[in-house]
Amino acid sequence: MRHDKMARKFRSYENMRRSNLHRDHYQLDPFRVLVITKSQARAATLVDLIAGNRVKFKEPDAMRKLFYITSETNLLDRPENIAADIWTPGHRPTERAAIVPQPLKRL
Repeated sequence: MRHDKMARKFRSYENMRRSNLHRDHYQLDPFRVLVITKSQARAATLVDLIAGNRVKFKEPDAMRKLFYITSETNLLDRPENIAADIWTPGHRPTERAAIVPQPLKRL
């Protein structure tokens, strides 16, 4: 998907959150958007897209915290650790993070 289309998609998640659709339709609060890409290079590109100013979020600080991105390779290398620190959060693009609170033992 092109960058402009991905940016629109990321903004649609913001609209969903602002409208409380995540609570109304899915009974999720809070929710996270997990993105798995084909390559590490694509994951890095999407992290840059979210972390920078290219996605025009109305609440950039709050929204960047919702997105977690990893590559298919990271996931397939350690499928038993899907919730562990294989994810790059949109608000901390140089770090790895887990989607559940640590400590989660790395297998």
